Amino acid sequence: MDYRNARTLIDGRIDCEIEHPILGWIPFTADPADAGAQFDVAALHAQMLADPATAPYAPPSAEEVAAALDAARAAMSLSFAQLLIGLVSEAWMTEAEGEAWLAGALPAPITALIDTLPSEQRFAAKARALRPSVVERTDPLVLTLGAAQGKTPEQLDAFFTTYSQV
Repeated sequence: MDYRNARTLIDGRIDCEIEHPILGWIPFTADPADAGAQFDVAALHAQMLADPATAPYAPPSAEEVAAALDAARAAMSLSFAQLLIGLVSEAWMTEAEGEAWLAGALPAPITALIDTLPSEQRFAAKARALRPSVVERTDPLVLTLGAAQGKTPEQLDAFFTTYSQV
C-alpha cells in the first residue's frame, strides 16, 4: 500500500495518508492492533517504522499547547442553573445568595465584583449576570469571580467541567 507524510504519534501509532483505490489520498492512522481493517495494518505499520522518512514523535510546542488550551476554554459553557448549583456547591456563595440570584437580585459579592470593572464594562456585566442564557468560561465576570475566589485557571476549568454535567 502506498503511503506518504508518515509521522509517529506519542502512543506509537503512525499518522499518514494512504492511497485508497477509489478515494485517492486519505488520512489514516496505522495502529498495529487494528484487526478490523481491509488490509494488514500491522504490516503497514512495521513498514513505516522501518522507513527512515517516517518522522519521529515530536511533542507539541508550548504555543500549540497554549492555543489548544485557549480553544478548549473558549468552548466551555454552563447554563445559569449549572453555574448557580456549582457556586453554591463549592461554597463560593451561600444558598441564600444563590436563591436571591435566582429571584433576580444579584448577590452583594457579585455586585461588588461588577463595581470593580471599568465603567464601560459594568452594564454588560450586570446584564450578563442577571439574565444569562449561557455562561462562558472566558466571560470577564467569570474570570473576575474566579480571581476573587483565588481560583487558578485550571480550577476554573475543573469547575466548568464538573458542573456542565449537572
